[in-house]
Amino acid sequence: MLGLLRGLKPASQDVLVPLGDDVLLEGFQAGSADGASPDGRNLRAADLNGADLRETDLAGATLIDAMLVGVNVAHGNLSGAHLCRADCSRAHMFAANMRDTDLSSATLVKTVLQGAILSGASLAKAILRDANLVWTDLRDSTMDACDMRDAHADNANLGGARVHGADMRGARLDGATLAGSTLADADLSYARARRADFRNARMS
Repeated sequence: MLGLLRGLKPASQDVLVPLGDDVLLEGFQAGSADGASPDGRNLRAADLNGADLRETDLAGATLIDAMLVGVNVAHGNLSGAHLCRADCSRAHMFAANMRDTDLSSATLVKTVLQGAILSGASLAKAILRDANLVWTDLRDSTMDACDMRDAHADNANLGGARVHGADMRGARLDGATLAGSTLADADLSYARARRADFRNARMS
């Protein structure tokens, strides 16, 4: 059944943009070289499973409790967005701008975050099992008690990140930067961290 997400006020006229097989997002402007941008940004608990939102501007959007399973936001702008408790499992977030985004308690199982910018983001209690974090920028992020079991974080930058009490069993951290990070009480059992930089990291 065709679904519409209403309540978004378009900048000029109503435009319906197809998002996947059976979802239409009302109020978005069709994306071209400058991408798509919604004027209204309250998408709390929205169902966007499988949506194609590549290069879409969702900066500052409210996506708390939203369903984003399999969504494609590659190269999109989610900086400052609120995705607390959102389900982003198997989402494709390649090279997305997620600076200062709230992803606390979000589900990111098998999510592709390769090359994404998550500096200053909150990932406290987030579930990142088997996520692709290769070359991801996580500097100064908050990742307390997050679940990173079997995550692929080769060459990721976690410099200055707070990873207190995180479960990182089996994670791959080859070439990763963790200089100045806080890893107190983190579980790194069976993790692989060849050539990783742990200078000045706090690992009590």
